[in-house]
Amino acid sequence: MVNPKYFTATYYKGWGVYWRSRLGTRTAKALQTAGTWLAKKMQMAATQVLNYTDPPKEPIRVETGSFARTVIILVGTGGTGSYCARYLAQLVYTLQSTGQDIRLIMIDPDQVEEKNVGRQDFCLAEIGLDKAATLAQRYRIAYGISVTAVVSKFEADMLERFRPAPSPSGTLTVVVGAVDNWQARRDMAEAIETELNRRGPNPLDRIWWVDSGNERDYGQVYVGNSLSPVPLISPFGFAFALPLPHLQDRTLVIKPEKPRELDLSCADMALLEEQNAMINKIMAT
Repeated sequence: MVNPKYFTATYYKGWGVYWRSRLGTRTAKALQTAGTWLAKKMQMAATQVLNYTDPPKEPIRVETGSFARTVIILVGTGGTGSYCARYLAQLVYTLQSTGQDIRLIMIDPDQVEEKNVGRQDFCLAEIGLDKAATLAQRYRIAYGISVTAVVSKFEADMLERFRPAPSPSGTLTVVVGAVDNWQARRDMAEAIETELNRRGPNPLDRIWWVDSGNERDYGQVYVGNSLSPVPLISPFGFAFALPLPHLQDRTLVIKPEKPRELDLSCADMALLEEQNAMINKIMAT
């Protein structure tokens, strides 16, 4: 089986020359031609630029690879994040049941307020408690999984602090952003960029950023893992690398010219009926 690492025209040319004495010149040339054609196709796919203003005509599958250890970091456990927490906890339980090494981290500095009840995944008995700690405790009990709560704002060093232990079989860090302001996304973008630059292009130590956001009755989800604005897509339709969310949409990390609904939180917007009561649940799924 050919190692994808050497999926280039040079490799196939060398392969053709190597086998020439055994397979004959005609067969060797055919192999060389096929290898060159495939390499060109991959090069064309690698330089393909997606138009983010128009959705792809067909779904593009993201290939993350297989890893021995995984850490999921949920940043924000409010409107969308509190519902994401439930689904992520169920995912962690399912994967841990199959023997996979996976951890879940929840980060949020806020406490549950009365206005959050009903709009977010909290109840009256949890008013006054830390959001991240409350959800972490809930899913520890419900699923018997290990969940770490961090009651503070997201900080750059958290990516390194919660980084999976090195493994020859590879590690994966997934940052799930569920914040409601551009400053928090900017901090996440800077931290992830710094960490990617520090680690370098290591296929055995990957970071993916999934960012979710919404307005009154619509929202968006961006997925990315690369500092390059150009996606890497194989000829078979698999995406191995996508630009980080803020490279796909710069408005995520830029202060709006007009304050977003007077810079209110999702909970405040919901109370003023400036946000649909179901939009957070929809975006979480």
